[in-house]
Amino acid sequence: GLLAPLAGRARGRLRRLWLAAGALLPALLVLSTSSAAANWRSDLSLYRADLLRDPDNGIAYYHYGYAVLRRRGCGEALPIFLAAARLAPDYARGWHNVAGCLENLGRAAEAEEPARRAVELEPDNARSQYNLAVALAARGDRTGATHALEQCLAREPSFKPARELLVGL
Repeated sequence: GLLAPLAGRARGRLRRLWLAAGALLPALLVLSTSSAAANWRSDLSLYRADLLRDPDNGIAYYHYGYAVLRRRGCGEALPIFLAAARLAPDYARGWHNVAGCLENLGRAAEAEEPARRAVELEPDNARSQYNLAVALAARGDRTGATHALEQCLAREPSFKPARELLVGL
């Protein structure tokens, strides 16, 4: 009987504590969600946040590089794609975009190695075959370029740039 009044007071305090925690939890969740949502302002901020969380993630570098490419072009995206290829050497997209950016920057002769790597990783990707053809044509290998273009067109017959390059060889 002596403990009954203490138990009643303890239950009252415990109830107030639960009510305070119940009110505080939604506020913390709103703040956390608001902070995370700030990363979704654009794909640039989202992928930049991914890189800050995991700076050794080559696929995150690729996605960030693609966002940079769309806004600022190959000049700024190329170093990011190079990092993606270095950190995720088995991810074909990184190599593909290294080759594509080198070609777009007028450095097609340098694109052969990354283009070959992209084709090795994804032999059915017509665009990677095209990048390889451009690189080979730039260094004067018409036979190799023709073969790569034939491979490209076998996979994507309506790819106009490949048809145009083939006619021009």
